[in-house]
Amino acid sequence: MMDCGKLSIKNMSFYAFHGDDVKERELGQRYEVDIEIKLDMRKAINEDNVKHTVNYKDVYKIIEKIITKKRFNLIETIAYNIGEECMNNFDINEIIVRVRKLKPPIEGIIDCVESEIIKTKK
Repeated sequence: MMDCGKLSIKNMSFYAFHGDDVKERELGQRYEVDIEIKLDMRKAINEDNVKHTVNYKDVYKIIEKIITKKRFNLIETIAYNIGEECMNNFDINEIIVRVRKLKPPIEGIIDCVESEIIKTKK
């Protein structure tokens, strides 16, 4: 049986220029990202060595690059691209990505909108 653990990074905050609305893409706004990565941690734990796990600094760099250097209309697409890139770069079993758009352009009282994508190893 595999010892599976979870690495979480929560409330990463970025200013970016995404959205279906032209004003959103011009003015930009704040986004938050959470990830949960499930992976086999046995070797990392036994050897107490970051080389045998997913380095959260590397994960952060991937997320930062996707959300700040590319442009998307949908937060769903942002979440999908983050999940895809992490699955392609790290030996992980599952990733859950949540992307929140703070203060979306909705007439009403609302904190945020959030999209969640779950990707698993095939």
